Amino acid sequence: MSISPGERLFVRLGCEADIRNDGRRKDDLRAFTIETGTVPSATGSARFRQGKTDILAVVKAEIGTPDVAAPDEGIVNFAVECSANMLGTIGAFQGTLGGFSTGMSGPDSTGRRDLEALGKLLGSQLSAIYHEGGAIRRKRLCIIPGRKCWILNIDCVVFSTDGNLVDALALAVRAALRTSMIPAVSVVRIGGGPNVADSTTAAADDDDSVDVGSEWRKKRGTATTAAEVKSEMENRLTGSSQVTLHLAGSADEWDAVVNEDPAAARCLARWDRDFPLVITLNKVGKVLIADATQEEESCAISRVSVALDDKERILGTFKTGTAAISPQAILEAIAKAAEIARNLRAMFNRAYLAALGLDESNLAEADMDK
Repeated sequence: MSISPGERLFVRLGCEADIRNDGRRKDDLRAFTIETGTVPSATGSARFRQGKTDILAVVKAEIGTPDVAAPDEGIVNFAVECSANMLGTIGAFQGTLGGFSTGMSGPDSTGRRDLEALGKLLGSQLSAIYHEGGAIRRKRLCIIPGRKCWILNIDCVVFSTDGNLVDALALAVRAALRTSMIPAVSVVRIGGGPNVADSTTAAADDDDSVDVGSEWRKKRGTATTAAEVKSEMENRLTGSSQVTLHLAGSADEWDAVVNEDPAAARCLARWDRDFPLVITLNKVGKVLIADATQEEESCAISRVSVALDDKERILGTFKTGTAAISPQAILEAIAKAAEIARNLRAMFNRAYLAALGLDESNLAEADMDK
């Protein structure tokens, strides 16, 4: 978005006076809505709308092979696609999200390549938060260490934006993950013989069966029966413990079988509820503002994005823009982001519950009832 020097001055002075163009104060956030289940065939999906910003996030789960570097962990992949509708606004991001511009001439080739580069950059930022920050406990996505794991492919499409894109993407992904239903899995011995784990409908006193969901780690030794891990499984379902099953023999002797019954699927939020929020603070003039519009972003000289989980642990920070920010200013930005995150978390909960047709009194049960 290109604005004149006079407009830049007007925006800057307004922010410094704590009176923004749309009437908000420096730390105020714009209202947004969430629609869940927008792609019925997906593991989870959500549509996020905030003003002119419109994002679709889709989660698809499949069983694959763990990475050799992390044989006891699942895999989470991110991909962000920016719609051609954003071609007219691509200039607002030039030089502010890491200098992704291709530098090619020609409006068609440059714009489309820049959209691709922007999508890759946004995807890499989300990936860094969820991987390096540990936003998803990937060990819980492991089925058979070194052999089978859940792979979560999280695809986002940005149809349009009016600023604050990273934060909006994080909210859309959070909603999609909260609604994701992971099929139940049974671990069976190849070629017959007693199973360490069988279907999710196994009786509690069946010594040859136990529901492992999507979480266990292999240890050499004697096979553990359902009776021995029943209490641990109950703890896992409430999120208070992690199950370890002891398998006899090699992991190659075991295989995973997916239960196709939708009623047996479990909500991903039963394992992980603290999907992160991202708070981006833009420095406009001498002040930091939250939830900037595209017009305000075009006036910003730098910005700091802070990813926080629901326990306010920092999962990652990103600094972009041309101006330097002192270490003290970054610490102040992190403290301010934590304060704003509390308000954003409450706004998200209201929007999420409204999408499910519930009210705030149902917050604790919203995920567990899935």
